[in-house]
Amino acid sequence: MQMQAVMGYRQAQLIGSLVSKLMGGKHKAPTLQDAYPGVFPEEVLQRKQQDWRVMKERIAAHGDQYKRKRGERRDAGGTTDTDHGRNWPTT
Repeated sequence: MQMQAVMGYRQAQLIGSLVSKLMGGKHKAPTLQDAYPGVFPEEVLQRKQQDWRVMKERIAAHGDQYKRKRGERRDAGGTTDTDHGRNWPTT
């Protein structure tokens, strides 16, 4: 019961500080480590920066998979076949 009271009180403090910040207060919002010291280790909270080349390869692979799934093809000029092999009447 005491733990719930402490957590409720701390949560109310955090909500108050965030609302104050939204209303133009000069206090900055506390970080997760400041809000709950000792609960979250440092290495969990730090984001690792990925190499841009790895991200580029993943995006390209996803795009290729998406295009294969939709049945799009590339013609000899490198443009996407937008009619998906249908023969549309020309005017």
